[in-house]
Amino acid sequence: MLSSRPTLHRAASCTRDATFCCCCLLRCRYRWEFRGTPFDNPALYDAWNPSRHVSKWSTPMLVIHGGLDFRIGEAEGIATFTALQRRGVASRMVYFSDENHWVLKPLNSLRWHAEVLRWLEMHLKA
Repeated sequence: MLSSRPTLHRAASCTRDATFCCCCLLRCRYRWEFRGTPFDNPALYDAWNPSRHVSKWSTPMLVIHGGLDFRIGEAEGIATFTALQRRGVASRMVYFSDENHWVLKPLNSLRWHAEVLRWLEMHLKA
């Protein structure tokens, strides 16, 4: 989880939906990587929980989220973006109401690529 390593990158792009709290990880594959559920291994989940690292966030972040993602609910992306804004971290949220965990529709894909390239160009200039 990139957000737990605040100075690793000059510009970050959360391109497949943002996870703000590890509670949503019960719905996806991460429970295997975390050796069980949050109830089985709360210390490991807590250590990697992005919401626990907000005070260290400083990397500009583009949050891209799909409204039809049933793995990572839209509240997660909104919470990530809100935390970035409240911290004064350069951030932008792009929301695709008709996409899921992946941006697959051709016109949306074009917009996705344009947004990511513009974001990286803006933040990676020498």
